[in-house]
Amino acid sequence: MSGQTPELPLVSIGLPVHNAARYLREALDSLLGQEYPNVEVIVSDNASDDATQQICTEYAGRDGRLLYHRVERNMGAVWNFTRVFELARGEYFMWAAFDDIRDPRYVSACVAALESRPEAALCCTDVVFIDEHGQKMVDVPTRNYGVHPIGPTARDRLRQVAQGEVGFAFYGLARRAILAQTRRPVAAWGFDVIVLLELCLRGPVLLVPEPLFAYRRFQGKTQEDLAVGLSGSTPQETVPVC
Repeated sequence: MSGQTPELPLVSIGLPVHNAARYLREALDSLLGQEYPNVEVIVSDNASDDATQQICTEYAGRDGRLLYHRVERNMGAVWNFTRVFELARGEYFMWAAFDDIRDPRYVSACVAALESRPEAALCCTDVVFIDEHGQKMVDVPTRNYGVHPIGPTARDRLRQVAQGEVGFAFYGLARRAILAQTRRPVAAWGFDVIVLLELCLRGPVLLVPEPLFAYRRFQGKTQEDLAVGLSGSTPQETVPVC
């Protein structure tokens, strides 16, 4: 019927968690508080033994857009990132971390950009860095800023990924059909960069030039700390470096 607004495409947000209680409420508030109305937030709990389950159950009880799944054995972060994608139903998909924050306009801005460019594979925004207490950081290395995998050719996009310290665009909004063509997270250190590189090969990456994504940096965290839990709960298990 004329005058009706067509239903907006569903956006699936995958949130893999393990002992995420410290920042989880803040992250869920930012995801469920998106201005874009047609979202589902898929939480996969990797055998948390803190208050993560209680928090997720509480939020799911009052907001049907949050879908909570839990396993009783820690399957590792790589498995969990793949799991939330497998559970997604939306036309668009993005991963989220339990300690990062999205501006309420994040999803709507990225959907609008992707809807205007059907050939694009991914959309990201500018990044602001916050510390463990949520305060904006000013002493982040310069190479972290302004590095986005954009450009007219795959070569241009790959070059941008190589120049950045962290592939922040991994947490951007992707077309699920294109993301399904990639290997998704694989059991390797740096799996986020692998996924991002594969997306860059499959189509343009769009940038919304506003800092709508707050990335939390932990000053004392080492690469060894980050690697813990990638492959599962067995400490002796290791994953190869990409």
